[in-house]
Amino acid sequence: MDILKHTWEKGEKGIDPKVFINKIKPKELKLIKGKNKPIKVKFIFLCKFMNENPATGQIDRNSGNFSNKPIIVSEATDLSELYDTITEKLLESIDKIQKQGSGWQFDEVESFSINMDPYTPISGSSYIELPEFLANKKAIINVKNENDHKCFKWAVTSAVFPREKDPQRLNKAMRENSEKFDWTGRVPR
Repeated sequence: MDILKHTWEKGEKGIDPKVFINKIKPKELKLIKGKNKPIKVKFIFLCKFMNENPATGQIDRNSGNFSNKPIIVSEATDLSELYDTITEKLLESIDKIQKQGSGWQFDEVESFSINMDPYTPISGSSYIELPEFLANKKAIINVKNENDHKCFKWAVTSAVFPREKDPQRLNKAMRENSEKFDWTGRVPR
């Protein structure tokens, strides 16, 4: 998947930023939902502000750019909750600008963009022999999982359920102990 950027050009004049965000929510969620996961998602909210000089009556306009750090979205992510959390922080940033005493007031939404990038997490591997200088220290348990890509699973299991004899050997007890963990990657609710 290539990088996808979707932009809602030009908001409606006089529309509140929260109303605008709630109005486009269903279409944005549909857009995110339609992408292969996992992806990184970033919202960019560009707003126009105005400030009237009380002495001269001159009105100045300036743009404000509000965005979140990219967030990883998986199949298990509650998209509606994610959208609400991100946009609430964006709206808080807009409120902060207006309340800091500068006189700048929200005027209109210029655009709202969503960037979606593919995310490829680091994955496990099979057995890799330790360099000699590390193996000679006899301080590292390197489980020999030559037929699978579950090195992390076996490293955690061997650390939590240590064995005196042949700790590097993958055996029935280690397999049984590994089932005491949740390896699905889903966040418990």
